[in-house]
Amino acid sequence: MKITHLAGFTIPALLLFKHQAKSDLNVELYPASANDIDNTIYHQVAFEEVLGLIDDSTDILHLHGFSTLSFLNTSNQDYSSELVSKAKKQKVKLVFSAYGEENRIKSNELNKFLENTFDHIFVSVPDSIYLLNEIKKTSWVNPGLSSEILEASEKRDINDRPLRLIQILRESYKDESSTLTKQLKDLIAEEKIQLSELKIDNQTNLGSIMQAFRTADVFIDNLIRPYSYFSMLAMGAGAVALGYNPTEISQKTPVLSLSQIVNTDENTVKDKLISLIKQPKSVSDLSERSFNFANFNLRIEISAAEIKKTYQELLKSQ
Repeated sequence: MKITHLAGFTIPALLLFKHQAKSDLNVELYPASANDIDNTIYHQVAFEEVLGLIDDSTDILHLHGFSTLSFLNTSNQDYSSELVSKAKKQKVKLVFSAYGEENRIKSNELNKFLENTFDHIFVSVPDSIYLLNEIKKTSWVNPGLSSEILEASEKRDINDRPLRLIQILRESYKDESSTLTKQLKDLIAEEKIQLSELKIDNQTNLGSIMQAFRTADVFIDNLIRPYSYFSMLAMGAGAVALGYNPTEISQKTPVLSLSQIVNTDENTVKDKLISLIKQPKSVSDLSERSFNFANFNLRIEISAAEIKKTYQELLKSQ
């Protein structure tokens, strides 16, 4: 079985590729720069690149992340028909992994494109979980974290220092930083917390993200929409993750019901942090539980086995 991976969102694509490369699967990863774990985490992909990877030398073309579909922003061309037509001619199955970056795609026809184009869609993070209800050919697969991600730092002990917070700044959420800083300004002024910001753009690499998580006590994810893949990475580094985690999300799949995400929104974030500051032991306990959850439930071996099974079922249906 020959699998070609196209990395738009590099981190999960690379982790899956590296695991599959050790198995009986024949795998390739594009672009070549995505093979470096410290390379940039997003790759914009032209339509011609996607079309060019559909040939009779591969069985499955697996696209990772909405950045692989950035061509949808450029014109009203019927991209779906072209992709499906060539895939059928070459007997290639098209698979997509959704990672909550759909805000990069401005097309109002996104869901229609996904349903008409792909033979199967994997959903691995809560901020894309709505696709399970809206598109038939979808399934949940746990985000696969490898041993290089699952590496907790030393035990978090905040008895004699401020609580260290990390917030990721994304292009699509430009108001996040100023809003949070205003909400927490008195805690910052009293030196009860230290708030650091990590900008996520096309130049950010995985190494800098994981280093930030390992030196932080708490990661604050998006507080308006369901929490993201970055919360999964943070838990893998032993950080406490605060994010929007309503009941309808946490009960969607068995693994999400076990998640150690602290359900937080814009109105409760300050109170949640004050509670952590007042109870230092809760930080170390939550940190340990978060890492254990990720280490037990989110390992690449689990998700890779499910993905391979889906590949096999797709090829049987030819």
